[in-house]
Amino acid sequence: MKVADREAHVKICSFKTNKYTDDMESLSCTDCGELISLENQHSNIICPRALVACPFSLVGCSQKIQRSELQEHVRSQISHHMQLMAEKLLKIQQQQSAVDCCYTQEYPEALAASPNCSSVPGSPRLTRNQEFRVSGSNLQNNTKLLRECFQRLIQTEQKNCQLQIRLEHLESLINQNTTEKEEELKGKLCNGKFVWKISGFASLYQKMVECPSFVIYSRPFYSSVYGYKMCLRCNITLQNGEQHLGVFLHLMQGENDDSVFWPFQGSIFLTILNQGQGLHRENVSEHLESDPALGAFQKPNSFRNLRGFGFQEFVRLNSLLAGGFIKNDTLIIKADVTQHEEV
Repeated sequence: MKVADREAHVKICSFKTNKYTDDMESLSCTDCGELISLENQHSNIICPRALVACPFSLVGCSQKIQRSELQEHVRSQISHHMQLMAEKLLKIQQQQSAVDCCYTQEYPEALAASPNCSSVPGSPRLTRNQEFRVSGSNLQNNTKLLRECFQRLIQTEQKNCQLQIRLEHLESLINQNTTEKEEELKGKLCNGKFVWKISGFASLYQKMVECPSFVIYSRPFYSSVYGYKMCLRCNITLQNGEQHLGVFLHLMQGENDDSVFWPFQGSIFLTILNQGQGLHRENVSEHLESDPALGAFQKPNSFRNLRGFGFQEFVRLNSLLAGGFIKNDTLIIKADVTQHEEV
C-alpha cells in the first residue's frame, strides 16, 4: 500500500496488536494470540493451536483438531479410521466392478476377439488378471494409509500385550511377596505354637515311598517374636518291614541369631492331631527336651541345620492311615516350642 494509506489500514487490519503502537514491531496470531515478529512471515509459523484437518480426511474423517492434539486424535480414533478406510476401499472396489461391467457391455466383441488386449484405440493392453485402476494416485494414497493404519494397529496391540504381560508379572510378584510376608509375620507372632497342615498327603506319601530320600519341610516359624527360627520335617522310614512317619525339628538361620543365646535350650511338644469324630479321639504326642551337646541345637551355619531333633518312628503309617488322622487328604502336625529363660 501507499505510505499515506498505512495509518488508515492499520485501524481495520485483522492482524494488528491489541494495543496499537507507532513502531508496529509485532503482530498477534489469530489462533493463539502469540505475538509474531514482522520480520517473520506468518505463513511459515506453525501454531500449535491452529485447527488442521485429520490426515484421514481423504477417507471421510471430517474433524478438525488443534495441531498439538493431532497425534492423540490419530491414536485414539484408530478403529473409526479403519472403518472409514474399509468403507472407502469397498466403494473403490464397487466402482471398479461397475466400470469393468460397463466396459464389458460396451465392447463385448473386442473382449471376445482378443481377451488379452483392449480394442479402444490408444488404450493400454489389459489382461483378465490385471487389476483395473481407478484414479491411480488416490488408490495408492488410500492403500498407503490403510497399510500405515494396519501397522499402527499391530504396534498398538503388541504394546498392549507387552504391557499386559508386565502387569501380570508385577501382580504375581506383588501377590507372592505379600503372601510370603504374611506367612513370615504369622510365623513370628505364633510364639512357638505352630500348626502344620500337610495338604495332598496321598501324593506326598507316594513320593516318599518311591524315593526314601524324599522329605518335606514346613514353612518357618519362631519360638517368639525375637526368638529362634525353626521348621518341621517329615519323612518315611522302614523299620522291621513296617513303615513309620518320622517328625523332626530343625533350627534355621534367622534375624535374631546375634541376639539370642546358643545353643538353643527349651522344651518341644510334637503332636499329630486326630481328625476323627467323637469324644474319644486320641492324638499322638511326644515331649522332648533340648540337649546343648547335640549339633541340632547349635547356631546354624547354613540356611537350615542339617541335623534335626525328633523321632524317626513317630507313628506307624498303618495307624496313621486307618486311625482318622487324615481328613480331606490333609495331615495336621502341631508343634509347641518353649525356650528356657537365660540366667
